[in-house]
Amino acid sequence: MSAAQALDYPTRPIRLIVPYVAGGPLDVLGRLLANGMSGDLNGTVVVENIAGAGGRVGSAAVAKAEPDGYTIGLGVVASLAIGPQLVHTAPYDPIKSFTHIGLVTSGTLTVTVNKSVPAQTLGEFVALAKARPDEISYGSVGVGSLPHMAAELFQRATGTKLRHVPYRGGAASMVDLLAGRIDATFEMPNVTAVYHREGSLRVLATMDKVRSPALPDVPTTAEAGFKGLEMDFWAGVIAPANMSPEIARRLATSIQHVIDQPGFGDSLTAQGLRVHFLPSSEFVQLIRDETARWGEVIAGAGIKLSE
Repeated sequence: MSAAQALDYPTRPIRLIVPYVAGGPLDVLGRLLANGMSGDLNGTVVVENIAGAGGRVGSAAVAKAEPDGYTIGLGVVASLAIGPQLVHTAPYDPIKSFTHIGLVTSGTLTVTVNKSVPAQTLGEFVALAKARPDEISYGSVGVGSLPHMAAELFQRATGTKLRHVPYRGGAASMVDLLAGRIDATFEMPNVTAVYHREGSLRVLATMDKVRSPALPDVPTTAEAGFKGLEMDFWAGVIAPANMSPEIARRLATSIQHVIDQPGFGDSLTAQGLRVHFLPSSEFVQLIRDETARWGEVIAGAGIKLSE
């Protein structure tokens, strides 16, 4: 696309692929971006949910699209830094297959236990898990999912061994945690905060560098005495490789305008996320750093998925 054509962009609807089902935090983020960018670009941005394989199906759809500026998507830690390392042959390269427009947001997960678990602090929970290896159970939405990876990071950093109970969905995991059929989970603050406040679950720590606005009374893992336990749940906007630099800059500028609008950050807080913008080069470096970090965790735990 020439610079002259870029001046007229967009002339037709842009699809923004969200690599997860409708209704979740990333879907909400995608719709907030689409709505704001539609106004900012004087065009139409439409969300398309293409879920599957921990975000890899949707990211593959972005990678295979024409680099004309009319297909963009959300690229997240699961699909860019973790997922490609879990399979023998990934359908895309996290760096080479995309134009990286910019990081938009980040969040974290919580270390949460059933109220019957005899641990009031993260330190007490670690001591309990060390005393009872393979007995303390935790739920996740499957092998390679973010809660599973958070648990593997937790075990690696604390020298503990938990028992993994995979579920087909997060709702089922939460039901069993509330009922005491499993002991713990590693979930987003927007999911666990309400149960923490009512006393049916106990959030011991947030896996972040700063406290969560949703859980201001809960310490971070570092504050609780455990460094290296951060779990950054980030998401940015990606497009197919070889996109016109003019279009990429136009999209990045539009995203910055949208996330700077009053109220945008508040909408993300309700989803357990916060605004965290990084330009293209820093976004690429984040992916490289996170790929290396999670590669060590994956290799150490011996995790591999079938194709």
